[in-house]
Amino acid sequence: MSETRLKSKARTYIAANVPKVFFIAFLYVLLTTLILQFSFSLINFIGREEFLDRIETGELISFSMLFTTFSTVGLILALVLNILRPLANAGFISYCMKLHRCKETNYKDLFDGFAVLGKVFSIFIISSLLIIFWSLFFIFPGIVATYKYRQAYYILFDDPKKSARQCIRESSYLMKGNKIDLFILDFSFIGWHILNIIFIVATQLPFLFPLLSIWIYPYVGMTRVGFYEERVKNLAT
Repeated sequence: MSETRLKSKARTYIAANVPKVFFIAFLYVLLTTLILQFSFSLINFIGREEFLDRIETGELISFSMLFTTFSTVGLILALVLNILRPLANAGFISYCMKLHRCKETNYKDLFDGFAVLGKVFSIFIISSLLIIFWSLFFIFPGIVATYKYRQAYYILFDDPKKSARQCIRESSYLMKGNKIDLFILDFSFIGWHILNIIFIVATQLPFLFPLLSIWIYPYVGMTRVGFYEERVKNLAT
């Protein structure tokens, strides 16, 4: 795998689809940002001063006390709202795959996850539980598990007829010997993510809107699709 080559190809695809790619990225970033912001705003404290006083005095906070500290309705609504995040992420993956394969794209691709809603949720829940399980043994097995199941959504959109478990199994097989490569690829974007955080803090945009993400998300998304395509190609040869 050539990290430089994958990134170069991603930039080429993006350049060929400007400004459309940035408009769709804007919609995706706006959607995920609003979900996150509204989720935080829905969780309202009841007896906030009492809660903070207990923390300052070092009093042990029980689960029941923590739960009753929050607005139950707000908490439920926040959880329901966050259900949309895996769907939005899956939709953006589908869009990047179509763009990488030179297919016709539009903003409706962001909602492709709804066409396989049950499988998207199943992949999200099963992979999350497996990652949590392996994380119990230490942080490193949890990180390995995270990368082990990273290709499941790509496999699903390649063949929507496959079950969630089949996508997870095939992702595990596809990532054998390739986890460290994807980790290095992800880490190579850390400078962009840090710059994005600095930009948010410096500009103090409404809703902490990550404006630089309009460039970063397509760049990272297209590069990851390129990684997936090469893994599938190498497996077939």
